[in-house]
Amino acid sequence: MSYRLIFDRDNIGLPPTLANMQGAPIYYNGYLIGSALDPHWVPYSVAEFPSIRNKVPVGSAVTDYVYGPNQYAMYRTGQFEHNAIRTYSTLLRDHLEPSIVAGIKAKERIRKEELKKAIDNKIKNLKASINRTKGMITKETRNYKTQKGKLEKNIKGKVRSIRSNMRKGMSEEEAENLYDIEYPDSRDLESNVNFMKDNIDRLTALLANYTNELENYTSYKLT
Repeated sequence: MSYRLIFDRDNIGLPPTLANMQGAPIYYNGYLIGSALDPHWVPYSVAEFPSIRNKVPVGSAVTDYVYGPNQYAMYRTGQFEHNAIRTYSTLLRDHLEPSIVAGIKAKERIRKEELKKAIDNKIKNLKASINRTKGMITKETRNYKTQKGKLEKNIKGKVRSIRSNMRKGMSEEEAENLYDIEYPDSRDLESNVNFMKDNIDRLTALLANYTNELENYTSYKLT
């Protein structure tokens, strides 16, 4: 006997039932095949859809019909089922499979589009960070060279001052302390130069990290 599926157009959320080619409903053991009373309907977690298709027994039909809270319905059949039962499962699976596959492809396309968008935004932000960091390095290097030049000049002046005062009878310690009193900014100048050097090293390392990360993102292959 040949069979076909009958859909309730007023309740599209319900699974179809089985009928013969003339549209007469097919009953088995007192229940309409495919109806809510059909014992072959079993629940499974919504989270398992659609991957569960690869785990169910051969002949079963995975659906996204709602069974209960966070549950979909699966039509599970055994090896020795009545022909009508096995035919219903096959017809149902063949009917739903194209839409399930299309849904999988659509989700995959959306996933790739969102991933590409995220990668593009990351690349954009990394390029901005690289340009900003380069600018900071250039500015800090310029200031560092200026302050280092002042420090070198200060050191030479300090040496001359100490030698001069030592010739006048001061000890080296006294001459150095006198210079520090007369030029209190000299110690801060050396600290500032060291701080700038450390900051340039930090920014340079940060720039290298940004550059490496950018290379990783630009070479990423969408899968």
